[in-house]
Amino acid sequence: MEDDRKDELVVTADFIRRVTKEARLVKLEELYEEPTSLSQERLNDMLEQITINPDFADIKSIRGSERLYFYSSKDMTENYAKILVRIEDKDLLKMVAETVRHESKIYPRPTDGRLFSTPPFSFGENELSSVMSQLKDQEIYQDIQEARASNGAVYLYSERFMTKDHAMALTEWIEVLQHETP
Repeated sequence: MEDDRKDELVVTADFIRRVTKEARLVKLEELYEEPTSLSQERLNDMLEQITINPDFADIKSIRGSERLYFYSSKDMTENYAKILVRIEDKDLLKMVAETVRHESKIYPRPTDGRLFSTPPFSFGENELSSVMSQLKDQEIYQDIQEARASNGAVYLYSERFMTKDHAMALTEWIEVLQHETP
């Protein structure tokens, strides 16, 4: 690889890594601008080089509904990148459902509804209620259910990965019982 092409590759990878450290994805279009200023042809060549060069193994791409994004796996997990893509795509129903499904499957635990009021989600006060109402109306999201603790806290879980009894017990434990148990 020519020195100037290698330098270009390093600048591009460093740019992606720097943006990722800010908890953001790099949109494909951003690579046409400063500091990389790549042409379409150079970008295609560079993307090919990134996939085969082990020095850039941390540079990952992820496709949204309308564009391609990049991030560094050194500073961002694939799951977080997926969440950011769903936010960019403004697909709130899918974002909530997939976040809840992920936590129900991987951990397994119900998802605290308050999570969606914090970054990167940053839902407004009534937005989660609205999204939950819409989820109930669509067949593909029928597995997303609510569990309420005795203190009124709302958690969400996926029936694909958790039973109602398990979700209810964990919700009550997290919100009430663990604080009452010495």
